[in-house]
Amino acid sequence: MRLSVQKLLAVWVLTLSTAFTAFNQNDLSLGVTSSAGQVSISDTETFTVTVTNEGATSVTGVEVTVVLPTGVSLGTPTTSAGSYAAGTWTIGSIAAVTGSVTLTLPVTLTGTGVQTLQAHITAMTEVDGDSDPTDNSPLEDDYGAACMTVPFEYCAGETVDITATAASGHNSYQWFKDNVAIPGAINETYNITAAGDYRYETNIGATGSCAGGSCCDIMVIENALPIAGITNNDGTTELTCLQTSISLTATGGGTYLWSDGGGTTTANLSVTAPATYTVTVTGANGCTA
Repeated sequence: MRLSVQKLLAVWVLTLSTAFTAFNQNDLSLGVTSSAGQVSISDTETFTVTVTNEGATSVTGVEVTVVLPTGVSLGTPTTSAGSYAAGTWTIGSIAAVTGSVTLTLPVTLTGTGVQTLQAHITAMTEVDGDSDPTDNSPLEDDYGAACMTVPFEYCAGETVDITATAASGHNSYQWFKDNVAIPGAINETYNITAAGDYRYETNIGATGSCAGGSCCDIMVIENALPIAGITNNDGTTELTCLQTSISLTATGGGTYLWSDGGGTTTANLSVTAPATYTVTVTGANGCTA
């Protein structure tokens, strides 16, 4: 009896897997790829959206909705079929069996953090055998997402607050650092105090800010502080009738700002009045000392 049941199950699974082609079912799938994983502000990269007809018949009236990440500036899109405008890719018809069309979206990175593009087939004239264009479900093959990460940077001694961006209904969180769960890090916002690769999971599975499962880690980089210093070129700290000025030179690289009341920004300062003098040094990475 058990052998008969096992044989029946094996035949049933095989029938399902070949149903779309053998029984003339329609089946569109969508995928999204990105040209890079880790990027920097002002980099220009591309997202590519591909729609493939895996069914046995041609389909018509196909449209794809594209949701761009907030931290990018869109260049000029190109398509192998149809046209793209204002987040809608109007494809029209796609030929049967392995017919595929692509949309290429060049973007310039403008914001830090994970930048995720999402795309979803939202219209077709025929009925798709295994997905529904109206439900915007990331669990179906008519949905896709891809991401790039612009690392968050912070100066040594500071912290970074990062907030999860999960879909509606996600109400519990667990943060990870370098793939290890962080004890007690269960809130939507996590205060980061050390460099590393971070991600989070919600009560509806691993999403991060890319609800299609193609998540990039949130990368955090710690920048070193410059080493600020002042050299007294005259070797004295006393102004007299004979020593009417004292030459000071700031060290540490980058740019300088003296507390001389005049906002001097050069490395060298000639002191002619008694006071306590300090200098703020800003390194090329934006950190100060």
